[in-house]
Amino acid sequence: MQYLNLPNEIVLALGEILSLADLNSLLQTNRRLFSLLNADLYRYGSSSALLWAAEYGDEDVARKALSAGASLRALGTDDKTALIIACEHGHVKVVELLLAQKSVDLNGVVNDWSAPDPKIAVSRLSWRTMSPLLFAAHNNHADVLKLLLDQPGVNPHFTDCGGWSVLHYATKNECEVILKLLLENDHESVFRDVVVSEHGQAGN
Repeated sequence: MQYLNLPNEIVLALGEILSLADLNSLLQTNRRLFSLLNADLYRYGSSSALLWAAEYGDEDVARKALSAGASLRALGTDDKTALIIACEHGHVKVVELLLAQKSVDLNGVVNDWSAPDPKIAVSRLSWRTMSPLLFAAHNNHADVLKLLLDQPGVNPHFTDCGGWSVLHYATKNECEVILKLLLENDHESVFRDVVVSEHGQAGN
């Protein structure tokens, strides 16, 4: 194949003008083209690669996507950022990587239409405004929750549209690890604010 005899500079130049599908097909033909054009593939679809890595917990792909310029504000099919997706699935290493990025949105929210309880029928779904912290608590991902709570600027008192906080989700799921974590890491104010809030609602 004459194409394989082209200088690296020309191959790289062609990589910049090929479509994503053509580029992906080309770099799979041999190792030389893969090593030359793989970076272009990440550059082309970096944000999609980051969202995929967040869902499946692939730290290496996430790192390459970020190096290629992936946006932390890119949204997946459910309008979720990479951080929210990684927190929802409990992928600690990917969450650590994302939290190390300066532009990460710790308190970004999304309208989640999934059932709050598996027993609830699909016809009864309702939206909840969820943050990365609430997704971690809702899915009992204690390690992810600790990472988030240790971040300066995270809002531990965030509640969804129904008034549910991280404490509510931990209590509902009977997650002793998260409840203990909130106490041991000086987050007693989370408990205090919830108690005060519920007391105020009961008095109305």
